[in-house]
Amino acid sequence: MKISKLCQHWLGVLAPALLISMPALAHHTFNDAEDLGRTTGWESSGMEHVGEIGDARDNGVGYEYLKFEVAVGGTVNVWTSGGLSPQLAVYDANRIEVRGWSTRSVNQHLEAGTHYVVAASQSIGGRYRIHLTGGGRGHDDIGNTIAEAAPIPSCRDRASGNPKCKPSSQSDVESWDGRESSILAARFDYRGDRDWYSFDVPEGPPVWVRIWSSGSTDTYAVLYDNAVQLETDHNDGSGLNFFIGRTLGPGTYYVGVYGDAGSYRLHLAGRDDHGNYYKTASRILLPTDSDGVPGAVDYANDWDGFWFQVSTRGRVRVGTSGSTDTYGSLYDEYEVQLETDHNDGSGLNFLIDRTLDPGIYYVWVRDAGGATGPYYLHLSGDASGVRTVPLLP
Repeated sequence: MKISKLCQHWLGVLAPALLISMPALAHHTFNDAEDLGRTTGWESSGMEHVGEIGDARDNGVGYEYLKFEVAVGGTVNVWTSGGLSPQLAVYDANRIEVRGWSTRSVNQHLEAGTHYVVAASQSIGGRYRIHLTGGGRGHDDIGNTIAEAAPIPSCRDRASGNPKCKPSSQSDVESWDGRESSILAARFDYRGDRDWYSFDVPEGPPVWVRIWSSGSTDTYAVLYDNAVQLETDHNDGSGLNFFIGRTLGPGTYYVGVYGDAGSYRLHLAGRDDHGNYYKTASRILLPTDSDGVPGAVDYANDWDGFWFQVSTRGRVRVGTSGSTDTYGSLYDEYEVQLETDHNDGSGLNFLIDRTLDPGIYYVWVRDAGGATGPYYLHLSGDASGVRTVPLLP
């Protein structure tokens, strides 16, 4: 009994002193929020801050308040990492909530000016890392959410004044007419940048749609029908690029593109990507770009036609790359078959190597044994090609 009373005595003396000596949580209100600075002062990869939430204070919840200034209105990305997973909310300079509580990450358009991020953890405290990107690190060319998705225009529609829309055929084409409808140049402006696009499939029967990127930037894509995720892809395209091919019915669709900082080109094509007849064959240049010309065996017995012109006699190599099993054939301008091949290329790809005289030639790519899927067509050699557009015979 005496020991118990003695303990109570010392606890009564020491407890208030211990409480006084404990450091108060430094940033638990708007008034003492820690200042992370202005977005233009952050590194190109954004801001990273080591935060700490103390023990629960209000209703079993602990808070930390952070303040930052957005230099240029735009999308700001906030996310956390580490063992503690606090919920996040964003407030404007008037301390009015602009984005409600979200676990781990917030992606929000913010106007220029002062803003706050509040991190909250229930019951337990601890350290965490918070990351912020955007807000004036540079122009964000494409919206970061489905609500901000940029429409992909038809190259036929010049009224939009979009200089990035470049048709790949001999003349402007309507959307979904069997050739590539749009090529859009874009870039990931900062770490965590996400680009969203939208496109419409017109009324009528379902359409085989192909969406892919080109360039040296590693890309990842996701395809949505409103709020429903339909498909994702990382590196099914050429090199580090994504490729999605899917049959879609009429309606509006959304594509989200993710990747490392850097530039890329987004491509969209509908229906059969390359015509099945001589009159609808796609023109290619000798030589093709290093990435090749994208195509797809869309269905069994799909024949993709291409044509090119040789101006001086020389050796020409034509073949495909990719994982799709392809069969190729070469014809002259009089539709006389010159050579065929199945698997002389790498893996399951065809390769034709032949000396050609000046003239127009056709290459046909089709499935081998019912195989379907994407491929890239490559044309090279020491023969000279015509890089202007002559009239077809």
